[in-house]
Amino acid sequence: MSYAPSTFHAGTGEAYFTSIGILGGSTGMKVLPCSMPTAMVAPYGYRDTITPTVTGSVLKGVSTAAEDKHMGWNLDGGDGSTTYTKALGVAYLCSDGDIMCHIGFSNDAISSGADTDYLDNHYSGGVRQYAAAGSTIWKYDGGVSSVAADSSIYSLQTAVSPITGIAFYVEDDVQKLYLKKGSTSQWIQVLSATDTTFSGTPFKSFAQMYAAWSDAKTTRIVTPVMVWGVES
Repeated sequence: MSYAPSTFHAGTGEAYFTSIGILGGSTGMKVLPCSMPTAMVAPYGYRDTITPTVTGSVLKGVSTAAEDKHMGWNLDGGDGSTTYTKALGVAYLCSDGDIMCHIGFSNDAISSGADTDYLDNHYSGGVRQYAAAGSTIWKYDGGVSSVAADSSIYSLQTAVSPITGIAFYVEDDVQKLYLKKGSTSQWIQVLSATDTTFSGTPFKSFAQMYAAWSDAKTTRIVTPVMVWGVES
């Protein structure tokens, strides 16, 4: 038996994010070309120390080195020449053990193919898969630092764990993180920050960000992967 996660209780979160005023109404938020509601698309660009493989609704990334990495797409579905003043991303992630699983938005466009560098100038939100770090919103501006954290909520991943829904919202000087623990749970907001590091600079790309603290760690991103935004 096969199924598409987007129709198997996973959901895009659209109803919830409309109900809290992030989507719909006068927000101006529209579905962006990089969205993947049912079938994953190979990343437009990725760190060269990860091996990405797409199978239907799943993008699998296998780490070949212990360092920060990304797999991502430009928001406009192309070269990243279009910019956006705010954006919401929703995705479902799972990993094996000591990996930071985040999704995020960058002020830089993603280069096509394998890149020798980590994606610069971004905010990301998500969980580390053990209690010590919990949920975090990070910024990367040449170095990684936390702008918000809560060690009391996280998603401990094992081979049999449910996937974790992560939603991350950004606009100028605002960052918000939401989690969904298992396909039948509700969305909850866990972190909010007002970091101003990239103030006044619009967003160009969306990615799964993660860090593996040893070689050969695996992560998966599963549809629906939805991104909404407002063009500059």
